[in-house]
Amino acid sequence: MSVQVSNLSFGYPGQPEVLKDINFTIPEGILVSLLGPNGAGKSTLMKCMLGLMRHYRGDIVLDGVDIRNLTPKQMARKTAYIPQSAEGVFNYTVEEMVLMGTTSLLSGLNSPGKKEEETVLSALRKLHIDHLRYRRYMNLSGGERQLVMIARALAQNTRILYMDEPAANLDYGNQIRVMEEIRSLIREGYTVFQTTHNPDQAFLYSDRIMALAEGKIIAYGTPQEVITPDLIRRLYHIETEIERLHDDRIRICIPASVLEGVKTDEQRVN
Repeated sequence: MSVQVSNLSFGYPGQPEVLKDINFTIPEGILVSLLGPNGAGKSTLMKCMLGLMRHYRGDIVLDGVDIRNLTPKQMARKTAYIPQSAEGVFNYTVEEMVLMGTTSLLSGLNSPGKKEEETVLSALRKLHIDHLRYRRYMNLSGGERQLVMIARALAQNTRILYMDEPAANLDYGNQIRVMEEIRSLIREGYTVFQTTHNPDQAFLYSDRIMALAEGKIIAYGTPQEVITPDLIRRLYHIETEIERLHDDRIRICIPASVLEGVKTDEQRVN
């Protein structure tokens, strides 16, 4: 299931446009990471793609269908959204949290039954967290909560996942665990569109990188094509160098200030 955005522009009433003539296509079965500074329009773009912002110009098409023609329930059967963090109001169990993702599959006033419970267990097993089934959501770690939210999205039985900085606010180990699980979903044919502020994470896990600045897409391609010192400077106004490892299959961004400090220390030693 692919996503196509054509000539998309959006502005809040009485304010300059936040998004300006956005065009891109996300093929099925890849991970696309959206990079951009604060205020660039990343959240607004994702809200438009989710159908939460209706007063945009242009077209957003899911698997050949314009999202303007989809009801919220139909939209929920095509896409799922995983927020950056989700604080529980009521201390539901993990099973109950994930079960909420099946509501779009029910008709009328029907309640979840055996089939939905099996869907929940399948989602938990897919992410290797079925051992948390009866734990209370609010008692979980940040990484565990994020995996539960991804499981709830999987329970919607949709193949397109929109994620808002899924590894943000997690410790290093949980960041890796969450991103590894996302990669495993890509291998199973899911399509994932995520926002991130981490170029290194984008290098390691993404199939495509999209860069947004001042409401415009300024780059879209493979990590090796897109992430350069010039791009990082334009997005974040800092100088960096790109270190290439393992025959250029892995790259990391190193701030120029850090490298200058290393050179200074070496000069002192010598």
